[in-house]
Amino acid sequence: MTTPEAWRSLEEAAWGPMPSLGPEWMGKSSASDSGYLLMLTDGCGVWGERKTADYVLEKAEEWAPCIEAGIKELSGLVLDEVKKLNVKVQWREDRKTMTLNLSSRLNDLAFKWIFTLNRLSDDLFREHWSVPLVIQMHHMGMLIKQLNTDLKKKTEQLKELTPDSKNNKTVSKTKKKDVIDASVEALMVEGNWTVLQDHLVNFPFIMKHLSSKRKRNFEESENSPGADASTIATNKGQVNDKKKREEDEELERLEREKEKERRAQIQELQQGPPLTLSPNKKKKKKLNI
Repeated sequence: MTTPEAWRSLEEAAWGPMPSLGPEWMGKSSASDSGYLLMLTDGCGVWGERKTADYVLEKAEEWAPCIEAGIKELSGLVLDEVKKLNVKVQWREDRKTMTLNLSSRLNDLAFKWIFTLNRLSDDLFREHWSVPLVIQMHHMGMLIKQLNTDLKKKTEQLKELTPDSKNNKTVSKTKKKDVIDASVEALMVEGNWTVLQDHLVNFPFIMKHLSSKRKRNFEESENSPGADASTIATNKGQVNDKKKREEDEELERLEREKEKERRAQIQELQQGPPLTLSPNKKKKKKLNI
């Protein structure tokens, strides 16, 4: 019964789920006029039962007298019912033998069937489970590799059909280059003082951004997992936050005053006597030809 030749007819049978036993169980079976074969596995071992036509006829009169059918049809009926949730499992001899008690109904007529599966050899487990599983995994790996190759080809074809998408990768680089070019052109055409004045005009906004960034970093450090002990003194933390906000406001006020002084100095310099420039040092406006 445990020889590989006795189970040869199950080699081409497909493994299927066995929800009646559990999510880890798989099973396959074969039914013919000469009897049936049933094999189950949980991924660690394999159990099987092989019965002849005489056994099926004998037990059909005892367990299912309400059913009149041939050997193949009757065997197929009870094998299909094993996959359903009306099967009770019993283990014996330290998981060497498992018994499946099937109870079901056919056209409101009750019948039952008992399967007794014995632990099969490691050679059968390797032949019917391990080797097919490895081959299937290898096949799936090759299929995935081929699909990835096809996907890359389709992606390249799509890029060629949509020229606008080629510029998506260089958008950020182009923006940075435009900003640098505009800054250089402003410096060359408008002069140092104009660029400096623009910077000083935007200085309060820059400092405000930096101040808010420092405040945000401070709050994130306060809310970090390592600062769990500070949650004990909630009121004290609120007072500290209020002081921090007042200090930030005072800092911004001082920065605004400094900014006014800087702008006043810039205006004084701009209102001073113009510098005499040699003909070679006259400012020239850049022309884009």
